[in-house]
Amino acid sequence: MGYDISYHAIGKEEMEQWYFEPLKRAQKGNFESIAKIARPSGMNEFYVEKYTDSFRSALEYGVDSIFNKTHGFHIAVAQGYFREYFYTRGTAFSFLAEQNSKFKPYISDWREVLPVEFLAEFSGQIHNEIIESYCCGAYLDAASVQKLLRDYEAGGEIKEAIDQFYVQNLPVFLKALNLARELGIGLLEATEVVEPNPFDLNKSESFSNLFNCDTQGALIYAEIAAQQVSEAIKRDKAAHGGGEKHSDENPDSHSGSKKFLFDKIKGIFK
Repeated sequence: MGYDISYHAIGKEEMEQWYFEPLKRAQKGNFESIAKIARPSGMNEFYVEKYTDSFRSALEYGVDSIFNKTHGFHIAVAQGYFREYFYTRGTAFSFLAEQNSKFKPYISDWREVLPVEFLAEFSGQIHNEIIESYCCGAYLDAASVQKLLRDYEAGGEIKEAIDQFYVQNLPVFLKALNLARELGIGLLEATEVVEPNPFDLNKSESFSNLFNCDTQGALIYAEIAAQQVSEAIKRDKAAHGGGEKHSDENPDSHSGSKKFLFDKIKGIFK
């Protein structure tokens, strides 16, 4: 699947500290006090300002909005200002749970995670999985993170299913899980918080702090992208006589072939 997935180690208390409390302050117009939440962490002043300003958009979220695309996505973004997060191309835990019901019990119910005060006022939809781009999905609380790693380390069906699903992204997913376990907190998945450019990683973008994103997943994506493009070029050359241009070749036909190849390459990364 063509989602840019990120994993964010964050506990319930940190959701309150990094998102819900600042949101209350933003609702009162007290943005400077939000900056004071960020500065003690040693955050660069550029990101202090970016983090603070993000709550201006949070004020636009309606009480009947879809949680995953508004507050939930913003929780993942907020985490990325304070702590390392992890990128994998297309491999979301909620996708695995959709394929294999054995993984559904590890996923927490958001209504048991979110602050009671927030739930009392919020009337929108809340999903326990990824529903589309730019949203949060499953949350594994601290106990679920611990159990999932124990079950994985014990081997058997759980390990086999995770290995087969994550494949090359497995080391990144395990790093995210292990960080959450070490800190005694949960793990949140989201889509498009960070959007790597596989052809030039320096042009990657993030709604959060890009420099807090672990680079391994993006490097894996870039390597696979390069391989797929190389294979597409080889197939195109084979289909057009090895890529040699003959004197009677129609230039317009040659240009059309190049455009068709470019369109195919773009399709790889949708």
